[in-house]
Amino acid sequence: MIAGISQLSIDPGLGGGGGQNTGPKIAIQQRVTGNLFVTFASDLTGTQRQQIQVEYRLSPKWSVSGIRDQNGGFGFDAKAHKDF
Repeated sequence: MIAGISQLSIDPGLGGGGGQNTGPKIAIQQRVTGNLFVTFASDLTGTQRQQIQVEYRLSPKWSVSGIRDQNGGFGFDAKAHKDF
C-alpha cells in the first residue's frame, strides 16, 4: 500500500473509438473502513473531468453507492452481488 492508497489504476487512454475523448485517466480507491470505499477518478487532460464515488457494503451480497460526476450531477445505485 502506497501512502495509504488501497488501489491505484492508470488507463493510458490509447485507441478507443466512437468519437469519445480517450485521454489518460487515473483512479485512486481508499478503504476508509471495512465496508466503506471512496474512489477518486480524474481525466488527466483537464481538471474539470473528475468523479468521486462512495460505496458502502451493507453485506457480502448488498452494497449502495453514490457518485458525483464532472458536471456536478449525482447518482445513486443499490447493487445485489450474486456468485454463480
